[in-house]
Amino acid sequence: MNRQIINYLAMIGILLLTLGCGNSPNIVGKWIGTAPNNERITYHFKEDNTLVWTVDSPSAPGSTSAKYSIDYSTKPIQIDIFDFSFPPLKEVLFFGIIEFKGKDKMLFYGEPSRAMEGKTKRPKEFASDSIEFQRSK
Repeated sequence: MNRQIINYLAMIGILLLTLGCGNSPNIVGKWIGTAPNNERITYHFKEDNTLVWTVDSPSAPGSTSAKYSIDYSTKPIQIDIFDFSFPPLKEVLFFGIIEFKGKDKMLFYGEPSRAMEGKTKRPKEFASDSIEFQRSK
């Protein structure tokens, strides 16, 4: 009888753990936002920690790929974007912060830094030019 109770409690624990993980924020997917200068920006974050960044702008249209790392345990969430495929951005590190506003909306802000110049400062709070992104379905 005790064995059945232990198995039952273990199944409930696994179920609760699984349901709890489903509510965690997840950046994987395609996100679309509009910058303060009205440029449309798209990030497509992939499961393998790569992304495609697209800027729809007359002055700099196009896409570049990069890698990212994200730390969901920090508040705000910290994201680093690096190893851009676009040569002028090769040495740039992007230090950002994210706040999820639900499953399909996030506030995103960051600063580009050049590690070679010793400029590696991450913002601590969101600024007026933070961008709100919607998950594309």
